[in-house]
Amino acid sequence: MVSRYGSDTKVSADTLLTGPSSPLDSLTLIQLCAWLEAQAFDAGGVFKWSTEDLMSNNSFFRTCESIAAEYNAQNK
Repeated sequence: MVSRYGSDTKVSADTLLTGPSSPLDSLTLIQLCAWLEAQAFDAGGVFKWSTEDLMSNNSFFRTCESIAAEYNAQNK
């Protein structure tokens, strides 16, 4: 993963995706969400990450695990 700290950044399920300790800057987080949206579309699914409901409850942006759980929930 390429991050603001370099391309050798290690991530785990509990890696924070937002905030000062996140390896991602805001643009990279948007790119990640757009990539997940494209992956879901290519597989015949969806990944809605920019709707008002989701943006008002940004907890699924918090960690790798939470964004993966949201992706999987939308693509059952």
